[in-house]
Amino acid sequence: KLIDVIRVVDVTKNYYIGRELILVRVNCPPPKRGEVQQINEIFSAKVVDISPKSMTMEMVGSEAKVEAFLETMRPFGIKEVARTGSIAMLRESRKKG
Repeated sequence: KLIDVIRVVDVTKNYYIGRELILVRVNCPPPKRGEVQQINEIFSAKVVDISPKSMTMEMVGSEAKVEAFLETMRPFGIKEVARTGSIAMLRESRKKG
């Protein structure tokens, strides 16, 4: 189901908080799990599913952080990716200008 867009505001001319959510499944047999878990800790990602041959992680961060996470996971063999796209909210604490 598609939701009607009520309003769009360009926040990029102000200070804002931007985030993206990603789910990524990588090939990960048991001998590689320790290495993948170390990467997860660096990126504050958490394991949301595990199978004998793969791990699925959830990670939230800036678009740049999400891209860096994907690049770091690529050598393991990415099986599937789902991304929300960027969401943003103006910061209340500061105004530009």
